[in-house]
Amino acid sequence: MSEVIIVLGRGIEDDGSLPPDPKARVRKAAELYRDGIAPLIIMSGAWTYHFAINPNRSEATAMKEYAVELGIPEQAIIEESKSMDTIGNVYFTKTDIIEPKGLSDIVVVASEDHMPRVKYLFEKIYGEAYALEFVISDRVIDDASYEKEMAHESNSMAITHQWLDSLKPGDDAAVWKLMITRHPAYMPRDLEHEKSIEKGEDLYRDAP
Repeated sequence: MSEVIIVLGRGIEDDGSLPPDPKARVRKAAELYRDGIAPLIIMSGAWTYHFAINPNRSEATAMKEYAVELGIPEQAIIEESKSMDTIGNVYFTKTDIIEPKGLSDIVVVASEDHMPRVKYLFEKIYGEAYALEFVISDRVIDDASYEKEMAHESNSMAITHQWLDSLKPGDDAAVWKLMITRHPAYMPRDLEHEKSIEKGEDLYRDAP
């Protein structure tokens, strides 16, 4: 038996509703919870930093509410609502929840196209002190959308390797330094960047 299930966000609509992919992730986590795999679920995600206007609720909140609709007790769910991308999902679940609670046996839920990068990031950011298991949620997007996501993931994975390969696994300080100095989701935005987002021309759209 594991100690916790982590569900990574995968987008939210402007009105705060969940797209099909994150819903599938929540359903898989609910299935694992009902099967007794772990007694606790972490829902991770605020919203993408590419949004010019913030939605009316976070991905984590929307996923929690959906899980409750599926019969998961509210008290069994923890929200992580700081992260605005996959690196943030991994880092903030570790530093804000997993480390403070002393948890170490973890199941991670993500979709098939996302999983290679998710696995790399968890192993790099969490390090060897944690037992990690990875579970793929059901595919709910069509073939064309899947191919598009795979192309995006391939590009993001290449950048992720460039940024993190040299870091020692489990080094929280080094990851945080990288996030606040190189990643547009977490580093201070200048005026030029803000204007580019408003125009839908994010200068840092190739960040992982």
